[in-house]
Amino acid sequence: MFSSSHSFLIRYSAVGLAVTLGLLITASIELLRERAPFLLFFAAVILITRLYGRGPGIATLILAVAITDFFLIPPIYSFVPNVDDAFRIGTFTLLGILTIWIVSSLMQREKEARDNEARYRMLFDYSPDGIVVTDTKANSIDANENICRMLGYTRDELVGKNVSEMIVVAEIPHIDEALELLEAGSEHVREWVFRRKDGSTFLSESRATQMPDGNLMGVIRDISDRKLALVAADELAAIVTSSHDAIIGKDLDGIVTSWNAGAERIYGYSADEMIGQPITRLIPPDRLSEEDDIDANIRQGEATGHFETKRLRNDGNLIDVSITASPIKDAAGNVVGASKVARDITERNLSEEALQASERRLRTIIETEPECVKVISSKGRLMEMNPAWPSDARGCHLGRGPGKAFVRIYPT
Repeated sequence: MFSSSHSFLIRYSAVGLAVTLGLLITASIELLRERAPFLLFFAAVILITRLYGRGPGIATLILAVAITDFFLIPPIYSFVPNVDDAFRIGTFTLLGILTIWIVSSLMQREKEARDNEARYRMLFDYSPDGIVVTDTKANSIDANENICRMLGYTRDELVGKNVSEMIVVAEIPHIDEALELLEAGSEHVREWVFRRKDGSTFLSESRATQMPDGNLMGVIRDISDRKLALVAADELAAIVTSSHDAIIGKDLDGIVTSWNAGAERIYGYSADEMIGQPITRLIPPDRLSEEDDIDANIRQGEATGHFETKRLRNDGNLIDVSITASPIKDAAGNVVGASKVARDITERNLSEEALQASERRLRTIIETEPECVKVISSKGRLMEMNPAWPSDARGCHLGRGPGKAFVRIYPT
């Protein structure tokens, strides 16, 4: 409040001072008083309007008209001029109003231009992208902090350089093509390989356009990391696509969001059949609690290591699988789903069961064989012998003697 009142007093004190000075000077100079009594007041209106705006300018005009009529135009000390003087006063008033409008409009435009320049400068300086302004020959005339940081130059070093000095040699022939496109009024968008001051390079996505003043502005974004991420994502996608294991993505509600070819092979469902469906479609009713345990770990951001279980194929048959589950997180680190990798171990389990059955049969044969049976390793190490082997026969040779020996050699 104090600041506003203080500013008001300053503005309108300046009005009074300007009019008073105009009156004193005009009254003291006879030529002015008789032939151009409004001249200095006209100057005062322009000055006050220019300095303080439209309101004080109008106040200056009103005060100038009153003082001129009362003190300078006959009859003096009277507000009743003759017809000719009344016309002069009216003309001064109209010209004053027009002048105030013109000056204030120009001031408003100047203010808008300054505000636009300030906004432009703020966006220019604080843009997360690199920005360089060049003339129509691609010589840089301005550069923001980020492009200086990208290229390793100071602003003073960069201003004055031609764009050809900022890019790799292979890119130079494309400059003329870009300039022709910009001169035609079109925007130019392209990936360019820039060269830093130290000689290293980086890939950029650059967007150039012609500014209203005829100069050119290029907005440059370093996309090296993004390209590497895309390559890594493509490689990962290729791994997922070609994997023989089932790799399945699901959200926190248990809805399948991705389904690879390995999942199609193992479970028999196509991606179109499973994406958007609940993962419980693959789980036998008596094993649904397993999924609840997996989900509980996932929501805590914890992975579930290998565990063996059974799952349902689309033909209704049960298969043995080994499953791992890991949380999927968004950029902010929030868990948004789970990635599950399943391997079909049905054949492995059948083979193990067959091997165990075979070993049980062999064990039965060995233990019930009436002949002496000795089992040694490939290195000749005694592994076991059956009860029929006499305790005093440990030194006999295999395959010799009246009784034939059945021997199995286990490699170790």
